Amino acid sequence: MTARASLDNMAANQAAAEREIIAAADGADSLPDVFDEDFRLVLRQRQAVVMLRLGRLDQADALLKTLDQRQLAVHGPSYPDTLLVELTRARIMLLRNQYAAAAAAMDRLYPEAVTVFGAGNRQTLIARAVRAQARIMLEQYDAAIADDDAVYQAARGSQGADAFLALAAQNDAASAECRKGDGQAGLQYALKAYDSAFRALGDSSGLTKILSATVAFCQIQLKEFAQADLRLRSIEAASAGKFDSSTPEEFHAQLDLMRAAVAAAAADIAQAGMLLTLPRQIFVHPEIDPYMFRRTQRLASSLNLPGLSH
Repeated sequence: MTARASLDNMAANQAAAEREIIAAADGADSLPDVFDEDFRLVLRQRQAVVMLRLGRLDQADALLKTLDQRQLAVHGPSYPDTLLVELTRARIMLLRNQYAAAAAAMDRLYPEAVTVFGAGNRQTLIARAVRAQARIMLEQYDAAIADDDAVYQAARGSQGADAFLALAAQNDAASAECRKGDGQAGLQYALKAYDSAFRALGDSSGLTKILSATVAFCQIQLKEFAQADLRLRSIEAASAGKFDSSTPEEFHAQLDLMRAAVAAAAADIAQAGMLLTLPRQIFVHPEIDPYMFRRTQRLASSLNLPGLSH
């Protein structure tokens, strides 16, 4: 399943959060004698993060670019808030499918984050997780798994095995293992993380659903179609309403691609073809997700459907 989904499993009411942070930032800007520049920059940085969560990438990146220039001018490249702005911009690169740029940015930023924040700091771990996600999309699976294992061990040690970062890192490692062809290793990662998430968060959590979908993905890799089908049906039933309306189309496309694979294995060609509708719309170019593009193309070809464009 998509690695990027696991790092942004956020609360639903981001629109209200945006209104509140904009009001606070505007109020602080109107009283520069009361609130110093560092405080005002931090408020705008938080505004950009909310914009990111709302999917307004261009607005968020434009604001972050301005903040980055100001932080560099005032404090230099090693200042904590400068690093946080650059980390958020790298997350936007991921969402824009700029995987090589995101990985390169984290190659530069991660060692600096270790020095400034410490190796086990949450922001340092997020920087390494972002690099892992970029590496998955670049199909550098072993390097991604090494990053995810390190994030998992650090997050587990400081926050516990059911901490968000620990579970997200296991999810991403499972995805990388299954994408590179080791379905059994990926399944073990995914099942362990899913069980922890289910106990800690329950089955209604977005992260629990993402992990359950990753389990199904690995089961399909192992040709365990019946088990995958049961799990996908469970996700579908639990996802009615709020979860379906709040998740990215890419996640839904991956779910439909898995359901299409299950239908094709059962020789239900008509159902498989119908389920490929959304994947063929989302994974229409390889730069979006090279791996999912190829899987969609191969399944469409096996069903004698028209091929995808390059």
